[in-house]
Amino acid sequence: MDVSDKFENKLMDINQGSSSKNDIIKKFDDLADTFDEFSKGSGYTALKYCSTLLSKHIPDRKANILDFGCGTGLVGEQLYQLGFQNIDGFDCAPKCLQVAENKQIFKRLFCEFFSGQTLNLATDFYDGLICVGGFFPSGLKANCFREWIRIVKPGGYILNAMRRSFLETCLDFNDGKLEGEMKALESDGKWKLILTEEFEAGRKEWNMILFLHQIL
Repeated sequence: MDVSDKFENKLMDINQGSSSKNDIIKKFDDLADTFDEFSKGSGYTALKYCSTLLSKHIPDRKANILDFGCGTGLVGEQLYQLGFQNIDGFDCAPKCLQVAENKQIFKRLFCEFFSGQTLNLATDFYDGLICVGGFFPSGLKANCFREWIRIVKPGGYILNAMRRSFLETCLDFNDGKLEGEMKALESDGKWKLILTEEFEAGRKEWNMILFLHQIL
């Protein structure tokens, strides 16, 4: 089994199974010590692709960026390499956040399990928010969108990327449910869709779709 296959097995272990809070946190924390090694050796390109795209829309490298569902900080690493200086991370798994903290690239790290609540984060603070891979069957749901909109300032950007297949197979997302929630918020004047794009991320199972919105 090559590195790509091993990484896919780790991802699928997260993507499937129990949706209980404690089980999800344990799954992520059990991977904390090895996740970076497998990710970087697997050929998975979504992290770099999404970070680069966001950087093209936010030229100010002193902008405040939140990596939502940051895990061990792999997206943060990409943003840091692109020159961003003020990166925060948010995740539910304390062991993953310890790995992220050791990289010394984050200004602040927040550990909390998100289930739709109002977070202890300032309104209109961030210039950009990025979430890569946070939407999966037992992961984030559309109830995060309003909270994301609250903490990102008008004119700021939100980039959300997920596996394309989950839009069809996940009961919370399929039949247009997830995109319908996005469009409803656009109709309410909360944000506007700048770009939606499908892209390959290293192997067929990793084909992704991203949504880039700007806050109004």
